[in-house]
Amino acid sequence: MSTPVIIDGFVELPDYGADRRGEASAAAALDREWRLQRELYASEWRSTPEQLAAPLNYDDLATRLFGDAGVDIAVVHSPATATVRWEVAAFRERFPGRVLVMAGIDPFFGIARALDDLDRAAESGAVGISLDQYRLIDGVDRSYSLADEAEIYPLLERCGALGLKVVSVRKGNPRGLDPMDPYRVADLDYAARDFPQLSFEVVHAGLTFLDEFALQMARFTNVWANLATTNHFAMRQPRRLAEVLGEFGLHGAADRVVFGSGALGHPRPLLDALRTFRMPTDMVDEGYFEMTDALRTGLLGGNAARLHGLDLRGGADSFAIVDAGLVR
Repeated sequence: MSTPVIIDGFVELPDYGADRRGEASAAAALDREWRLQRELYASEWRSTPEQLAAPLNYDDLATRLFGDAGVDIAVVHSPATATVRWEVAAFRERFPGRVLVMAGIDPFFGIARALDDLDRAAESGAVGISLDQYRLIDGVDRSYSLADEAEIYPLLERCGALGLKVVSVRKGNPRGLDPMDPYRVADLDYAARDFPQLSFEVVHAGLTFLDEFALQMARFTNVWANLATTNHFAMRQPRRLAEVLGEFGLHGAADRVVFGSGALGHPRPLLDALRTFRMPTDMVDEGYFEMTDALRTGLLGGNAARLHGLDLRGGADSFAIVDAGLVR
């Protein structure tokens, strides 16, 4: 029997260093990570605070993804630092055909530099870009809006010209002591409207601002939801995940939702929970969709394949596309 292809749409190495957000914020981010793991993971899968603080390397990441969890393809979101970019490129070379790279682009130091970085990302084989709209620079809060026609629109225009069709943006989940404002979703309206040729993937979708974001998905068919962090509720608080998925479904966007393990814990128990997740009967009776095999196949891999334009037929391990989604 064929098995669905698993595409992890948001993979990154956790970074709790103080260089980008200050010592107090880094400590707060680490504490929140520990509290989330304690809330959502069974005890045998939790990391200790000491383990969380230690850097996770790409060997460990490969074991977790391709070994323990059985992920077929990982979409790695690279921070906008030269060292990490090199590490991500080396990781992709180790697993040809199984690693896609979303290149981190940093507009905080001027559009000219950002465009140069974008050109290099395209030359290196990136499939899209990853944006983080907040940074603490020299002790000063810095952020930007996706509606900024002077500094951000040229970046989006260049993405389209270079064939980088996916723009991933972190929303709704401030880390450490980051302010909430840069993580709100309102500015996405303008970019999605003015760049219909691009697909805007919102990471941590539904964790906050659920009503506003569901309406964005209803109005703009180029807006996608990456459930990194949010999909972890499948393990211990499945009704909360059901409310998120249900709202996306009511707004006609159930086929634009992708799984992402992120940097939060081990992906194996998360995938196990998603494979058995069901919409509660009372919610289905109220008009929410049922979790069919086709929808689950899309969530765990088929939707991500469409987002990134993957044709997996005849590729590694004889992937093929049939009917309800991707199967192997």
